[in-house]
Amino acid sequence: MTKYSELSNFEINKLIADAEGYAYEIGIHLPSSKPQNIQDYQYINKKVTMNEKFWAHIDYCQFGKDAFNLMIENGISLISHSKNSNGVTFYSAVSDFAECKIHVDHENPCRAIAECYLLMKDECINDIELGEKLCETN
Repeated sequence: MTKYSELSNFEINKLIADAEGYAYEIGIHLPSSKPQNIQDYQYINKKVTMNEKFWAHIDYCQFGKDAFNLMIENGISLISHSKNSNGVTFYSAVSDFAECKIHVDHENPCRAIAECYLLMKDECINDIELGEKLCETN
């Protein structure tokens, strides 16, 4: 199983775009200084119309509009926890709230939702491979 917590935001965004079947392009925004890690400057553009001139920057790990659409469309619940010793609030994204089948904690609620979504997709693939059940796919 992939450890999504170890992936960059760009890698998470690309995996979600692949899972959703989006037509997309990868862009790189380079600052004037030399970047230490090129992935920090990569981004995904999703085609939003049939006209190739209209693309939209998507970022499931940073933009609430993108992450919350995933949350609503896939039945993911978001819970706010109390602050840790450093004063940082953590969020839990959970699938199937009653059973809490998949549970992801992160200080960024959008990142928690994105990781939970990918884990849900992994679970669907595993269920199909085992022949136990078929998951709904969008």
